[in-house]
Amino acid sequence: MAQNKLIFGAYTPFIYKFDTIEKQAKDLAEAGINFAVLEHGFDDFTPEQKREVFDILGKYGIDGVYFDQDIMKHVEALGSDVAQMFDTPKAANADYYRGSKGFGGHMFVDGPGAEHFPELGKTVAAYQKIFPGKYPYINLLPMYANSSQLTGGAWMAKIEYFDTSSTIFQRYLDEYVKYVPTDYICTAIYPCKAASDGKPYTYQNYVKSIEITADTAKRAGKDFWCCIQTSAWTPSIRVPNEADYRWQIYTLLSYGVKAFICYIYTQRPKHSGMCVNFDLSKNELYNISKRVTSEIKRFEDVYLKYDNLGAYAHNYSNAVPYLRMDNPYKGASPVKEIICDNPLLVGVFKEKKGTSQAFIVVNMTELAEKKTVDMKFKIDGKVTAYYAGIPCTIYPIDGYYNFTLTTGDGLFVTVE
Repeated sequence: MAQNKLIFGAYTPFIYKFDTIEKQAKDLAEAGINFAVLEHGFDDFTPEQKREVFDILGKYGIDGVYFDQDIMKHVEALGSDVAQMFDTPKAANADYYRGSKGFGGHMFVDGPGAEHFPELGKTVAAYQKIFPGKYPYINLLPMYANSSQLTGGAWMAKIEYFDTSSTIFQRYLDEYVKYVPTDYICTAIYPCKAASDGKPYTYQNYVKSIEITADTAKRAGKDFWCCIQTSAWTPSIRVPNEADYRWQIYTLLSYGVKAFICYIYTQRPKHSGMCVNFDLSKNELYNISKRVTSEIKRFEDVYLKYDNLGAYAHNYSNAVPYLRMDNPYKGASPVKEIICDNPLLVGVFKEKKGTSQAFIVVNMTELAEKKTVDMKFKIDGKVTAYYAGIPCTIYPIDGYYNFTLTTGDGLFVTVE
């Protein structure tokens, strides 16, 4: 499916009270959400109610992606009673909603292991023939999953930050590309952590795990999607604030990411801080998400005119381990020189059908430091910076363009 828009998704998008669904869908749309993974409660609705939910989603421009066990099959080797793979003979079970404008596709499996990719790929190919233009949604494991999980699936053990080697994770992604014909690679990366004393810090292999996935997607000609952290579920994970949320978005944009799927969006047991509560009241993260998503959507059309070439670090050190990368971009860049004493991430882009260039710069100081950073860039060409998503032509002072980024902030800049 050709992607002509950025996806802002919600995993667990609803509290499943049928008479409130339209209000919830309206709230989702107002927050910029256009992709909703329907699970955990949706199956309790009648077929008529499910069809109506899809119609409501279509009304608000949201693609509903349904984890529908009635069209799936249980695979014994997966070690789970939950249906995980498409079963062609059951496709007709989706007929009552597949014609709805709001039906966007189906979720297959969250966190499969590499040993399941050959069969998973066959079922995806069969699905694509029967549901052309619809998403077969698969979310892969993160780099910090352990080797047993990367082989056998998320259910092999509790996911923690095991710091699996990049070689094992790379092999996992390569096997997915080899066998599973989705036109994207989606993985989960949750970087906002907390020490035992509550002090916030950042997952140390954050950028490296983004880099590996982005490079794999480029080689395979696929889009890069990512599940981002929008809640907490254990004491070692913190609830993201606005700087945390914004930083995740701009860091991922630096690598050309096309989809940001919130994990999770509405209340679940053992989760805290997500956008919406059981009583449908909104937490601050709802407003944060709405502000940042609105900002990104203001330059979405321009961003999508460019191809990402990669990213590189400025002032990487052991003090910022999360900025470490193995394959920094070393080609032509619109940025000729940087004067800044603080760590930065610079993503580089080229226009798909033209000669202009672009870059994204992100403040990479540790978020807990709450540090605003000044920088000077030497750039050749006409420079347009998208402050809060709004284009502004800027001019050099003594040969340098001056930028200031607050904690967690990033900036999209075009150069013509």
